[in-house]
Amino acid sequence: MVMRVAVEETLSDVKQALRGAGFEVTSLSTGEMTDVDIAVVAGRSDDALGYQNVKQDYPIIDRRGMTAEEVVDVIRAHADQR
Repeated sequence: MVMRVAVEETLSDVKQALRGAGFEVTSLSTGEMTDVDIAVVAGRSDDALGYQNVKQDYPIIDRRGMTAEEVVDVIRAHADQR
């Protein structure tokens, strides 16, 4: 099963790298967050999803300090643990 990864809009390099690695990529927004396995954010210290008290059942990866390829590696590691 292909992992579905929600990615913040501004992270086009990460989206491209994930698609190239065979992951399904969706936008990090409330309307598209169903069946998400993992999310990637740009590294903000505030409320990453833009709203508070949201229950999520998936890990959130902070890409701060990582290249797009490193983000792919982290997500592959999560996929291997599933």
